[in-house]
Amino acid sequence: QTTQDMKFYELSARLETPVETGNVPLVIQFSVKFEQVIDCGGGYIKLVRPDFDPKSFGGETPLLILFGPDICGNDNKIIFIIDHKGKGVLWGKKPTAPNDKLTHIYTSIIYPNNTYAVYLDTVEIANGTISDDWLFAVPKMIPDQNDKKPENWDERIEIPDPNITKPKAVSYTHLRAHETREDLVCRLLLEKKK
Repeated sequence: QTTQDMKFYELSARLETPVETGNVPLVIQFSVKFEQVIDCGGGYIKLVRPDFDPKSFGGETPLLILFGPDICGNDNKIIFIIDHKGKGVLWGKKPTAPNDKLTHIYTSIIYPNNTYAVYLDTVEIANGTISDDWLFAVPKMIPDQNDKKPENWDERIEIPDPNITKPKAVSYTHLRAHETREDLVCRLLLEKKK
């Protein structure tokens, strides 16, 4: 249990050997137990570069991966952030994180083929591809800085067409050979309005 509410608590440790990814999955697994009900906070694991300074470790320390439960009021979710070119990119999915006093096991697996899976208490709760669920890619349409509207651009929302004509009235008598009860009711109502 924390000694003081509304305070950041951090713990860091250097791994004996740096994590190398490539041909094997990267598995991050840890357990979290909130020993008191929290209003806003979380329990994350933050994987950082091997050259980080443990004395200055904190919320602003650049991350490679941040993963874990984020509890804030009724918005309790599991967050998963991956570094892309020096910026943390947030996971597009937001599975619910439990907010209770029980121990929960959080697992993320990133596979060499750029797919992933997330587990809560050993049950898979999300999976997909990194390219689909994190917005790393350049947008499909890149704005052209030199693009501008033509001088004769018409700003009206609707432009009337002078050549348009109303269609001729439709006769419903041709439906009688195949009409159902519902068709009959509709036809009788239409004929009654005439």
